Amino acid sequence: MRDLINDPVKHAEFCAEIERETGERMDPEESKRALAGGKVRAVQTNRAWSLRQMTEMMMFFQKHFMGMRLLLLHANDAFFVTSDCPVAAHNPATMPVLPPGFQSFEMRFPLSREYCLAGTYSPGPARLEIEADQVENLNRFLIRQADRFVYAPFDAGYIQPALQSSLAEKAANKRDDVIQFS
Repeated sequence: MRDLINDPVKHAEFCAEIERETGERMDPEESKRALAGGKVRAVQTNRAWSLRQMTEMMMFFQKHFMGMRLLLLHANDAFFVTSDCPVAAHNPATMPVLPPGFQSFEMRFPLSREYCLAGTYSPGPARLEIEADQVENLNRFLIRQADRFVYAPFDAGYIQPALQSSLAEKAANKRDDVIQFS
């Protein structure tokens, strides 16, 4: 819900869809104030609706992921972190630092501290050796993506500041649910 109300376009589309389904007027600004005004507890009582939503999302993600070419990233002299939200998919325009010859990694999934599965629409090899600075950039993205936990099988100077920055950003967006263990 937090992501929905913070994206004005998606939130307006959501409100329009609710209006079409129910016939009741739903103002995006009023909806945002109501949803951002405190804690919201959503209760799903219609199993058929829940299953329909799951199927619709599955079809969206299937189309998205089936069009990708998968490759294995190997960290030469660094390690990957993982988190409680390990699969990160994004818009290609948001990841400017990439290995030469690649336009984007649209999906990343750490498999171990040395390997990460990546999905891309760009051509290239099935395996890619990446350097420490590229691993760090991917790790920073994965840290920002985490819901609550980040797991690092190593100690690197950028991890704690990245966690603190992520926590501060989420708190500023009223998202203070990141827990850090030392």
